[in-house]
Amino acid sequence: INAALWGVASQSSTLDDVAVARRAIDGDLRSNYTLGDCSSTEYSISPWWRVDLQVTLPVTSVAITNPGGNISTRINGAEIHIGDWLGMSGELNT
Repeated sequence: INAALWGVASQSSTLDDVAVARRAIDGDLRSNYTLGDCSSTEYSISPWWRVDLQVTLPVTSVAITNPGGNISTRINGAEIHIGDWLGMSGELNT
């Protein structure tokens, strides 16, 4: 079950009007940024994206679909943290 579909997404910034955080959890698996299929932050040193599932649930897997083309390397170095604490942008969650 994709619990993120009912969650609330947010991100540190938004690159443009169509790259909103919600795009990452809308269930659409297409990954064409120019067609508005993806979320994206502006370039920054420590960008973040998160989803609040609204309830505590066991998480058994996380799937990320990365857009191709000249922005495909922007996900390099990404970290996934799972937990209930938002302090320090969730960095202390495991």
